[in-house]
Amino acid sequence: MVEVDNQNNMNDKKSKPPKLYLILKIIGTILILAGIALIIVSLAIKGEGIEATRMGYRFGGICGIIFGGFLLYAGFLPLIQKNMIKTQKHIIETNKSDLKDIASDAGDIASQSTKKIATAVKEGLEDKKYCKYCGEAIDSDSIFCPYCGKQQ
Repeated sequence: MVEVDNQNNMNDKKSKPPKLYLILKIIGTILILAGIALIIVSLAIKGEGIEATRMGYRFGGICGIIFGGFLLYAGFLPLIQKNMIKTQKHIIETNKSDLKDIASDAGDIASQSTKKIATAVKEGLEDKKYCKYCGEAIDSDSIFCPYCGKQQ
């Protein structure tokens, strides 16, 4: 019941993604900017005995940028997915005739192959075997091939 209600709400609000994505974009942007600021501060700090502090700022800055990038990506995910679907629809529309031709040719090939396999199975059920050397059909009780003369 809850899933159906959520789907109905999503269908009603097709033009607007949920607020969660906006929040993810805002937090991601803040983290990236804070990460850049920490890296700048780590480069600006001068003095002896504060190397650990500088490294800490750099590490925090890098982590902030990476995590912020993931959140920013997650915030834009609905837009990315929407564009991917549009692209796939466009590709299918532009290649529809080619796809129909490929499907038709594949059906023809499969049909011919099926007929050949059915014929081979039917022949296999008959009392025949094939020469190991020349491939001609011979009687199943033949010791020598009547075509090439080699012993079976």
